[in-house]
Amino acid sequence: MSAESLPNDKIISYKGDVLAGPSEVDGYEQLDEEQKILFANFLRNFYGAWEFPEKHQPIKVYYVEDENPYLRVDFAKGEWLHIQSPTVWY
Repeated sequence: MSAESLPNDKIISYKGDVLAGPSEVDGYEQLDEEQKILFANFLRNFYGAWEFPEKHQPIKVYYVEDENPYLRVDFAKGEWLHIQSPTVWY
């Protein structure tokens, strides 16, 4: 499974569903350029990991300055993830 970007920053799933792009997620504009790139690359990989990615769209993203800094991504049902790299999240 894979997801590809559309010119307007939306992402299309392997099934053809148009998913929220990075800039549509609340908090995206507050990220610096490096964090925006990380989030966009993560989001493409994250959507590609799901059979039904439309059920797992993020609603908020922000940077957490911690001993090990990370991006925090929140989802509609209260779940959230630490984003360490485009391919490492937990």
